[in-house]
Parts: sequence; C-alpha cells; structure tokens
Amino acid sequence: MPIDPLSEGKEDTGPDSYVLDKEEKKKKDFSDESRVEIPEATDMARDGDLSGALERLLALEKRARLGGDVRTVSETALVIVKLCFELEHWEELNANITLLCKRRGQYKQVQVKVIQEGAERVSKIKDKGVKLQLIETLRTVSEGKIYVEAERARLTMELSRMKEAEGDIASAADILQEEQVETYGAMNKREKLDYLLEQVRLCLDKQDYVRALIIAKKVNRKTIEEGDLEDIKVRFYRLLIRYYSHEKDPLELARAYSAIFRTPGIQEHPEDWEPELTSAVVMLAISPFDNHQVDLVHKMLQEEKLEQLPEYKSLLTHFVTDELAQWPLPEHESITQHPLLADSKDWYLPMLRDRVIQHDIRVVAKFYTRISAARLAQMLQLSKDESEKYLCDMVTSTTSERLIAKIDRPAGVITFRGRKTANDHLSEWTADISELLGLVEKTCHIIHKEHAIHKAHAAQRLATDS
Repeated sequence: MPIDPLSEGKEDTGPDSYVLDKEEKKKKDFSDESRVEIPEATDMARDGDLSGALERLLALEKRARLGGDVRTVSETALVIVKLCFELEHWEELNANITLLCKRRGQYKQVQVKVIQEGAERVSKIKDKGVKLQLIETLRTVSEGKIYVEAERARLTMELSRMKEAEGDIASAADILQEEQVETYGAMNKREKLDYLLEQVRLCLDKQDYVRALIIAKKVNRKTIEEGDLEDIKVRFYRLLIRYYSHEKDPLELARAYSAIFRTPGIQEHPEDWEPELTSAVVMLAISPFDNHQVDLVHKMLQEEKLEQLPEYKSLLTHFVTDELAQWPLPEHESITQHPLLADSKDWYLPMLRDRVIQHDIRVVAKFYTRISAARLAQMLQLSKDESEKYLCDMVTSTTSERLIAKIDRPAGVITFRGRKTANDHLSEWTADISELLGLVEKTCHIIHKEHAIHKAHAAQRLATDS
C-alpha cells in the first residue's frame, strides 16, 4: 500500500497510538518520588495543613496513574484516606474517596483498596451521622462494580443494622433486599447464607411474608446440612417455623421441627432435642390427612428417642390404627402441658381436636357402609348437628382427606359408599369373571390330578396281583 507523503512527519493520534502510549507509561516508576513526597505530605497534614498535603498527594497520584505505576497510586490513595480519618476531617474523607474512585482511568486495584480501607474503618467511627455518611459514600462509589460486591454487601448490612437499631424495620428490610448475594462469587458460603437469613428475618419482622418465602427458597437445603453450618441450619428452620406458624401450615412446621431435631449438635443433649421432637409430633398430629402426613407419621414412629416419650408416641399411634380415638384422648392431660397446646385459645389445640374427630369418621367409614346419624354421633361423642358438620366438611373437602358419603336426613341414615359409575360396574364384573375363570381352571387341575393318582394306584394293584 503506498504511503501518503502528506502524512509523513505527523503525529499518530489514532487508538493504536493510545495503546502504545499507555504501554510506554507503564514503564515509569514513581517509587523514589513517593518515598519523598508521602512522608513530607504526612508531616504537613499533622502540622495542620491538610489541604496542602492533599494537593501534593493528589498531584503525585495523578502523575503515577498517568505513568502506569499502580503500586504508587495505591499507596498514595491509602495515605490520603488514612490521613483524613486520622485527623477526623470527615467531609474531606468522603470527597476524596469519591474523587479517587471516579477519576478517569483509575485502576480497579486502587478502587478496591480505597473501598476496603474505608469499609474497615466504618466500625471505628462513633458518631452515627458521620458513620452513616461514610457508608453512603462507599456504597455510592461501589455501586455496579462487581469487584467490590462483597464490600458493598457488608456495608449494606451495617446500614441495615443501623436502621433496625433506630426502630425503622421497614427501611432496614428494604435496604438489605437490594443485594442479591446468592450471585456473588466474592463471598464465602457461610457469609452468603447468613446474609440471606438476615433478609428473611427482617421480612418476617416487617410482616412481608410473601417476600420472606421467596428469599427462603434461595437457601440450598443440601448446603446447610454440612457439618460446619449447623448453626445456620437451625436459624434457617427457626425462621421457617415463624413463617409457617403465621400461615398455619402444620405439616411444614413438623418438617421444620424434625430437621432441627435431626441436627447432630441438637441430638447430643436431651434438653435440646426433646422440645423439638415433641413439637414435631404435635405438628404431625394436627396435620391434614394425606399421603405425606401418613408417611412422616410412620417414619417418626420408628424414631428410637420417641420411646422415651410414651405419651407422644401414643398420640401418633392413634392416627395409624383403625380404632376410634375419641376426644379427649387418654393422654390429654400430659400432652396439653406442651407449650403449643397449653393455650386453648390458640389454633393448635382446636385443630388437634378436629383431626381426632376426622380420624374417627374415617375409621367408621371403613367398617360401615350405612349407619344412623344418631349412632355416628354417639361414637364420636358429639351432638348430631356437630357430627354432621364434620362429615359435611370432609365430603366437600378438596384435599386428599375428602370422604365419599351421602346423608339421608329424613331417614337419619348416612351411606359411606358412593354411587358406582358404568366403568366401576364393568371393572367389578371383569374382576368377578376373572375370579370365576381362575376357580374353574383350579378345579380342572385338581380333577386331572385325581385322575392321575387313581390311574397310578390302579397300575400298582395290577402289578401286585400279577
């Protein structure tokens, strides 16, 4: 390609020349200059001329930055922050942190060190207003920078705690929710989990239960089962207990109590595991009847430590046997001493009574196809109207505890067998025919066997006579 003679002797100002200039600047070393400037500026600041010292240090920082000396830039920036902090010039501190982090072409390493230095010194500030201003400054300069995401998250946590200490729970929760720490790679596992649990706790304190559940689902249940995270696991399930207590979900409460009970650290001391085990049993007893509840009850009955609590084992046994339990239960006196059941005005004890009555109705439905309403009420130890109410609730239920029954009020008769459809009749007929054919085949086999035996005996007699 021919060279344009007009371009000869002109300075190249394209992007390639910028890269070349930057490479050349990286070769400059300002360490000797910094060894002279930094001590002199420090002495000047301590003698009362902080503005003059900062001017000299900022000029050195600029020359080193343009020259590509990252080490000198970092050292100078840290000295500026330390001097402002040491002399308690808070406005200068905030202004220079912002200036150092937002200067054109500033190195990431320098920004990280400045923000880390400021974050470390936040806890040493006693004045609340000054501390709050410094946190806001550091959060502003670190916003959107992935390389200081961990420092920003810790500052946000500190700011949230300050708001909570002031009694502003709503602001504390909103501030902490800004950080999506589950995506941060700079934070270790424990710190992430602790952060998420604080977010859940503040949401519960704020009574924002929907958001609390959303954040709780970010916690990996397999991760908190690791041995060094037992305290995190217990805290997590304690928060879930708060949430599901509000939602009145006894099955999830039973799972949460069971998870705490099975924690190795809890298993070591009876005073720790006994309240968790008894609470899990109570929650299972008042859980709605379904496959999950039955499975958990059978698993809980296999727990060895439950042998030491015979009243609670007996309570669960009522729900897996086809016998009428009848309210009040035989162990009523002992189980009502449990904190969850001590207050009859709370929802736990009335729900336990409902579960016992529903269990008894299912037992009756298993052994009776037709029964009078008076006899059913007698078995349940209820009035006719109350027993009919429970029966209707089970018939109209949309869950797996739904019962098939019909009430003939004029006759006072309850039928527990539902009307069969055409498919049911056909299936029953097919089953009967299959059973009949099986009996015919078995009979034929027996007849052939008798013929064979008779022939064998006859042949044996002929052989003996001859």
